[in-house]
Amino acid sequence: IAMGHMKDATLSGYVKKNEDEGKMYLVKKDTPGALSMKTIVHVLKRCSTCSLVEVQLITGRTHEIRIHLSATGHPVMGDSKYGDFEWNKEIKKKFHLNHQFLHAYQLTFVDPIGSMSYLKGKTVTSQLPEQLEKIQKEFFSYSFSLTPFVFFVLHSLYPLSTPVGSPAEAQCFPSGTPGQFFRPQRPFALIQPEYFSK
Repeated sequence: IAMGHMKDATLSGYVKKNEDEGKMYLVKKDTPGALSMKTIVHVLKRCSTCSLVEVQLITGRTHEIRIHLSATGHPVMGDSKYGDFEWNKEIKKKFHLNHQFLHAYQLTFVDPIGSMSYLKGKTVTSQLPEQLEKIQKEFFSYSFSLTPFVFFVLHSLYPLSTPVGSPAEAQCFPSGTPGQFFRPQRPFALIQPEYFSK
């Protein structure tokens, strides 16, 4: 999960590690020791405060996802090195998250060699740990499609986030924000239950 509203993007740049700090920094191409870096980002869903993204590593540099997303103004949730301190503080207080919300859910073996060659062409997937699954559901489970009239009424009351994909993936809000007023179990008076989808 990344902070703010991300867009699909192919990110490229150059990085170099500061050994004393144990951090990677974006640098110019001609910097001695600079390493090229390329990351592809695809947005799955957005809510009022953050984006659920799928990231494909092309180069696989140290901290590649974390530094690339942070450099675009969309740091990874819970990232203490490259993230947003205040946001992380809020997330930690509410969800007790002590690490970044970053999960390697899929690994494909393209052309392994030696004793690993039997894995060629195979893909391994891993489900989210329970804690991360809970956080994801809190931010992204509830969404609904709207008629033009209802959308106009709600948009006048609360600015909504930009839909991603199908209408069923439209808006979502974490608990504790005005958005919880529109959850299925507490529908706004102008919205009929059939407008909601989970």
